Amino acid sequence: MGKTAKLNIVAPGREKLTEEVISLSTSESNGNIEFLANHAPIIVATVPTVSSYTTSTGEKKRLFTSSGIVYIKDDIINFCCDSFNFPDEIAKYGIPASTIISFSIPS
Repeated sequence: MGKTAKLNIVAPGREKLTEEVISLSTSESNGNIEFLANHAPIIVATVPTVSSYTTSTGEKKRLFTSSGIVYIKDDIINFCCDSFNFPDEIAKYGIPASTIISFSIPS
């Protein structure tokens, strides 16, 4: 069993984001949730939050994710959401990235 999983994040109007990850942290209606490699198959509805993932090289990345669904099977994490944005994309609209990243970061 590997220590990584393939993460796919998709949203309308965006190119699919694909990364090899150690973990994905996001939020659902009952709080924060983290997914690791070898997770049992599951489907989870998510709420808008700052999600984070750790790449296979150990780099931690954060991004805003809107409402969506996470579906996991066979070490593939599919995250389908209405939209997702990295801090630099949000900053283009005059909103400081620190403002967005400072709230509700799953640990």
